[in-house]
Amino acid sequence: KYSGLNIRNLSAAKALLKISRKGLNSPLIITPDSGASYLLKGEPSSHSMKKQRGAYAKGKTTYRKISSLEADFEPRARDLILIDDIVAGGSTMLKATHLCKRRGARKIVCACTHGQFLNGSDKKLKRAGATKLITTDSIKSKHSKLSVLGLTRSML
Repeated sequence: KYSGLNIRNLSAAKALLKISRKGLNSPLIITPDSGASYLLKGEPSSHSMKKQRGAYAKGKTTYRKISSLEADFEPRARDLILIDDIVAGGSTMLKATHLCKRRGARKIVCACTHGQFLNGSDKKLKRAGATKLITTDSIKSKHSKLSVLGLTRSML
């Protein structure tokens, strides 16, 4: 309850992970930063990367570059699902994909609830080593594999 309202937080994470697991062998489930760790609730073999950001850029933007990304898991020869709530410009997911690929990950599926994929970030993720991109249709794209309307109906 909040101010007399009954509120229920709905998440597409479980459904996205179910779709993402197809064709993978016992994947590790990874969030590219701790802010999305709530997406891992109840998931075995899951980890959150540690992300550090630099100072805000000057001007009209609120963008901050990622200064470092650390992983406390071993991706070598493993299948991975990288899951986040939103991919806008893709810098966080892109850094995570690069890091995991460099460390020998076998297959990498990038999943998110809201896929904006600005400035061709979906193509950049594929070039970086993402095997598949999977998102809901909250923002329609060729990567939309899950209906938000259907998911909402099933949860209510």
